[in-house]
Amino acid sequence: MPAPGPASTRAGPAPATPPPATILIDAHDDPAVTAQALTAHHVAAGQITVDPTPATTAPAALAQDVLHALGKTCFGTPDGHGTWADSLTPAWTAVRAWTNALHITALTVTRAHRLTEHRLQQLFHLREHTGIHLTLLWHTQPARSLPLVLAGIEHVIAHTAAPPTERASAAPTPANRQPPRTAIPWLDPPRPLPGFAASRTARGPCDGVGPLPYPAAPPTPQNDDHSEVAERLHALAHPLNAAALTTALLTGAGPTRLALIRGNDVHPRGTHVKVHDLHAHRHCRIHALPTWAHTLITAAHHHHHDTGRPPDSPLHPLITTRNAATLTEHANAIHTRLPHSRGV
Repeated sequence: MPAPGPASTRAGPAPATPPPATILIDAHDDPAVTAQALTAHHVAAGQITVDPTPATTAPAALAQDVLHALGKTCFGTPDGHGTWADSLTPAWTAVRAWTNALHITALTVTRAHRLTEHRLQQLFHLREHTGIHLTLLWHTQPARSLPLVLAGIEHVIAHTAAPPTERASAAPTPANRQPPRTAIPWLDPPRPLPGFAASRTARGPCDGVGPLPYPAAPPTPQNDDHSEVAERLHALAHPLNAAALTTALLTGAGPTRLALIRGNDVHPRGTHVKVHDLHAHRHCRIHALPTWAHTLITAAHHHHHDTGRPPDSPLHPLITTRNAATLTEHANAIHTRLPHSRGV
């Protein structure tokens, strides 16, 4: 399971001025340069390496490559639903959300010289909106058009050393990039967290999670015995789907109650989530979440912020469509049974 990392301290947008992009010219296509980039891949340390899929024209292919490098799997369904990752805007929105939530600070892209100008611009856009240090490995002599591609992009151009006398035969597989398991057992949902009653003035509005700490809040669980379900949840690629399923499994909330959760009902650091009742908000509860869930909830917060929806708008606007089929499909994809209260 990708390490959730420390709780985020920045809930707002990424730094206005990201580090300059680095164009590393590897004119001799030295395998050792690629090997070094691949072995530097470490999600928990905030550094990922993307090896783009060759010879593909799919619009969102590069975004899917980044999601894969982040340890995410874009699950499809037999009915053709869940194809959001094939669409350019949703795929890159998910990439930005996970990049911020996982505290990714450095992104290295191999074989960048094979990318079209349009896909290079996608990477520059990601750099601008997340503040990452972007490094592009250019395994050939740069074409005359490269300065035009880099126009307006703050960058530095570096060159690798002279080719060694003995060349490496093959590059190792990046760390944390393991093939998905094809046969996994089914898991029952964990016991729901009790939560605590959310205070509310008579006839007053039902506020979000509000500032921490809560006077009556139990301590945030640090560990539990559900590492297997946590690992599977961290494989989900869409931040909202991952957060909705996480909330359902940890709180026992069904689709109807999940649909009531607003953007301001999740803490920006993912530590707490507020689940509303179905009767005039008289018995809403705030749940302190285990540490492994913080990144999943934080990614949903970043996704909500990135799409420009108001803080008090629904966090999961499509959770009840098709009789909440998406929630069931993603639970089935990771072989995890939903709580019995899934109908409410």
